[in-house]
Amino acid sequence: MYGRPDLLDTAQLVASELVSNAVKATAARCASLEMWGGSPVPVVGLSVYPMFDRVVTEVWDCSPEPPRLVEVDDNSESGRGLFLVHMLSGGLWGYRRPRTGGKVVYATIGAEL
Repeated sequence: MYGRPDLLDTAQLVASELVSNAVKATAARCASLEMWGGSPVPVVGLSVYPMFDRVVTEVWDCSPEPPRLVEVDDNSESGRGLFLVHMLSGGLWGYRRPRTGGKVVYATIGAEL
């Protein structure tokens, strides 16, 4: 990944977790929307900042509900994805609400996090 193959696995895992959360949010809140041909779909973006040695993964979904970092125990069946993103990004994740609606959840990864 642009001279940083060591970040590839982490970037893929972070993107996978964010997309998984977006799909769940979309299914729960946006199934009746008529966008993208009747099926709301998450949109994924990846930005590489070589100057800062960082990669930012962003995922948009149509739900305005903010992501929630929850505590999980050994018996929990869900809730670990955002915790994993939190750990892999060194806590450098968050969300914003674009003017077009929904939300964008982002996470930054890099060598020195």
